[in-house]
This record gives sequence, structure tokens and C-alpha cells, in this order.
Amino acid sequence: MPQRTPWMHPVDEQLLATLRERRLEYPSVVGATVGVHPAFAAQRFERLQEQDLVEGVTPETVYRVTARGDRLLEDDARTAVPASDD
Repeated sequence: MPQRTPWMHPVDEQLLATLRERRLEYPSVVGATVGVHPAFAAQRFERLQEQDLVEGVTPETVYRVTARGDRLLEDDARTAVPASDD
């Protein structure tokens, strides 16, 4: 399992990865995609923005992943343990 910083919630990585796939998106849409309540997704996006992992790009609060967020996802992908075939 990738190492997370103490402030991260387990769903944050899913939110980042989904946002990266979609490039630009509303927090509520990303939250619905990963199965979290829109208000909780908005809260997590605010925290991710505080950490410079996403950035708002419109007045309606559409976000995109920052370069730092991309690096975090890439680091997690490199350190992930492959699933066994048991």
C-alpha cells in the first residue's frame, strides 16, 4: 500500500487519480465516480488544494491535478505492491 502523509484520507488518492483521468472536473462528479458524498468530496478537494495537489481553474470550482499531485500518484504507482495470484 502506498505511504500517505498523516493528513491524507484513504479516498484522496482515488479522487486524485479520477481527476487526472478526466483532466478537469467538479468535485461532486469525481466524488460520485469514486462513491463518496458530494459534500465530503468538496471538503477533500479543499484539503488537496491546500496541499497544492489540485487547483481550481474556474469560478465554479472545477479542479485539475497539479504537477505535485501527478508526482504523488506516480510515486504511489512505483511503490505499489503487485497483487498475488493466490
